[in-house]
Amino acid sequence: TRLVDASTAADRELHAAASAGDLDKVKELVQQATSVCVLHPTMASGDLSGGGVQTPLHRAAASGSVAVVKFLLEAGAAVDANVVRGGGGKTAMYFAAENGHLAVVEALIAAGATDVESNSGKKCSESGCSRAIKDAILAGKR
Repeated sequence: TRLVDASTAADRELHAAASAGDLDKVKELVQQATSVCVLHPTMASGDLSGGGVQTPLHRAAASGSVAVVKFLLEAGAAVDANVVRGGGGKTAMYFAAENGHLAVVEALIAAGATDVESNSGKKCSESGCSRAIKDAILAGKR
């Protein structure tokens, strides 16, 4: 799935809905958005060139919304997208693990996620992930 920059209101709203865990709104907006893998800045400045960017899957994983994560994956979201543009290059699994969302980690592993490192090389074990999440990640990599 191709990653594209947010260019429409629906693209930006999709990120907000994914962050909020609003499955109904996400379902509606996926139909209107440029792509299920639309990129949006994580910084308030809105400058895509300077700050990190994320996909809706990153946002849903960070907020712990299993239902939204599963829907986005079914809709074609890139499970191991590692987006870098001045940011840390973290995957959705990294965000889920970092925020303690075991059910999201398990859903991502079931969808084939393998990457929990950021481009900076920081591993889950260095970022305070719980033991249960570390175990789930390791079990998924076997």
